[in-house]
Amino acid sequence: MKREGWTPAYISDRIDAYIQELANDEAYVYKTSRAGKWQKGDRKPAYYEELKRMDKLRAAIGEFENYQEIMRVNKRYDFDDMINWVIKAFEENENLLLDYQEKYQYILVDEFQDTSGTQNRIVQLLINYWERPNVFVVGDDDQSIYRFQGANVQNMLDFARQYENDIKKIVLTNNYRSIQPILDISKTLINRNEERLIKQIPGLTKELLAANTSINQLQHAPEIFEYNTMADEMAGIVFKIEALMAQGVQPGRIAIIYKENKYGEELSDYLRQKGIPFTASEAPICCKARLSGK
Repeated sequence: MKREGWTPAYISDRIDAYIQELANDEAYVYKTSRAGKWQKGDRKPAYYEELKRMDKLRAAIGEFENYQEIMRVNKRYDFDDMINWVIKAFEENENLLLDYQEKYQYILVDEFQDTSGTQNRIVQLLINYWERPNVFVVGDDDQSIYRFQGANVQNMLDFARQYENDIKKIVLTNNYRSIQPILDISKTLINRNEERLIKQIPGLTKELLAANTSINQLQHAPEIFEYNTMADEMAGIVFKIEALMAQGVQPGRIAIIYKENKYGEELSDYLRQKGIPFTASEAPICCKARLSGK
């Protein structure tokens, strides 16, 4: 609620609208009768479950002001409070907003795909004095990974539509991280996302090309292996490492990238059992266990 600037009244209105949609949704109505069970036209159990869910949601948002009051009493605030205070100050004090609009006439927003509704509102307040503001935004909707923190790709789409007559779009298609087979197979997966901007903004394309001359000649296609259990997967990884080492591959040339620390901790047990030395380190996005001959 804080990150998007939604008030209890706003969400309550949206709940009312959703309940009205449910009442008119034929998917929640039986099309035929069944003796002793239901009659044609009766509501399905899922309909009443949705109503219960909406009741719980309405009860939860009803506690929002109580939560805020407890924060105030205990002299506490969070990051979203700070953003909302700035918005409130700008909206209630025109001279203050004008002062900042004059002070910051050139705005750069990086990682635009990860902005929340309230963060985007601050940007809009700072630039809305001009019909053609000096604003430069950088973002990649395919890299929006912080939706759980309030990130909203819709901000990018709204921005493009708001300034569609003046905006200059620059798509960076040269990729320096990956080889072409990786880019191609990644595209087949992410193309399933119907929310991609290239499917909503006419004339926008994103065909990535491997441009790193030190690796772009490589054509190693990724291989996908499926396992029945996590234990099977870890055993399979260890056996693969053993096979590579038997072929003369130096241990320091082998790396394992995994999603969570706990996965690496379990995998370490398998490596120890096979007597394979390794080192592990954390990276900003993923963790790596690099095998070494030490």
